[in-house]
Amino acid sequence: MSHIAFFSYARVNFDRYLANFFDDLCTEISPWTKWAPEDASVSFRDKDLRLMENWKTHIDQALQSSAVLVCITSPAYLNSKFCGKEYYVFDQRRRQGLPSTKEPPPVILPVIWAPVVEGLPGYLDEVQQVPSKVSTAYRDNGLRYLARFDGSAYEQCVTAFAQAIVRAWREHRNIRPLSGSRDFSDIPDMFADSEWEEAAGPNGWLSGPEVANFVFASALKNEIPHPEGRYGSHGSEWRPYLPPDATTVLEHARSATRKQSLKFREIPISTDMDDELGSVKRRKNLSVVIADPKALHLKSCQPIGVLEKHWWEGSALILPSEDEQTCQNGLNATFPLLSQLKTPNVRGPVRTSKELELTLDLTLTELRAAVTRVETSKKKKTDEAPPMLTGTTESVG
Repeated sequence: MSHIAFFSYARVNFDRYLANFFDDLCTEISPWTKWAPEDASVSFRDKDLRLMENWKTHIDQALQSSAVLVCITSPAYLNSKFCGKEYYVFDQRRRQGLPSTKEPPPVILPVIWAPVVEGLPGYLDEVQQVPSKVSTAYRDNGLRYLARFDGSAYEQCVTAFAQAIVRAWREHRNIRPLSGSRDFSDIPDMFADSEWEEAAGPNGWLSGPEVANFVFASALKNEIPHPEGRYGSHGSEWRPYLPPDATTVLEHARSATRKQSLKFREIPISTDMDDELGSVKRRKNLSVVIADPKALHLKSCQPIGVLEKHWWEGSALILPSEDEQTCQNGLNATFPLLSQLKTPNVRGPVRTSKELELTLDLTLTELRAAVTRVETSKKKKTDEAPPMLTGTTESVG
């Protein structure tokens, strides 16, 4: 069935104030429709546990049939991978068939539940619906604060949001569902703090060896502060040859993928590393880990150890370092199986910026060729006609 509003929120934010807001908003929407506030046609909110098996049957169907996405923004919301996936699907749906130069329909409504110190992403902040009379109080404190301490301002916001939702529903209720099928693990997190956009399409991550996924396993500046500037706030900011070369590993990787017209994606190191690398292998994407052997023992790098579990023809490990023994020690400690395999796809020490550039060029070329050969070989076997039966044919009488 179709819904007017889809409520997207972080489950850790759900309390009596948020429950009351959902009820109040539906009550304000209802008079503009033929349905009662509690009717499912007015709103969809996932009231069950957000299990992966519920994605296709519940969440995806509701995202495809709702007119407006109501985002309950907060620090927890922007840190929720599940909410980021919900946003991605709905955003792709409203953009389908539109040229890149045309603005999509305004059917996403962010609600500031709790302010985000760093500010909302531009694509959320620019579509704010802020009632003029409560603008400062709402932006500074968020709607939850108003619900607790300023009932009049809260009610003005609820009414304004309901009117905005009804307008969007009336004007854009016929946005088509996305075609094709989607799997939860293949949906990008719109809020991910990394570069990933070109590796995804309307139904999620793209498959095949034309996509190169990079993981940057290095220390952070608070872990290894010296030399100054070599390490940053993210692994992608590592400058392995500073001084004298200030090029980051992200810049090296982006340059290498552009040369070969590959699609680039960065996978941040996290506790989801096992699932991420498993999905990359299943999609037949390339995966390249650029690791600092001196930092592999650090807690921030430890999740990358699962690389061995998902190693295949499309994997490579590159170790920028000036010292061979340091590389070997890092391999032995973190990748004991790879250190014994002596595979050519483990490359190090890579001693200079120029050598890293050449190593990346060679690695991507060889990985793509290897994956293409494997997939072509599988296809040939599938396409081969079944063997003909031979021998004497006797009539049965």
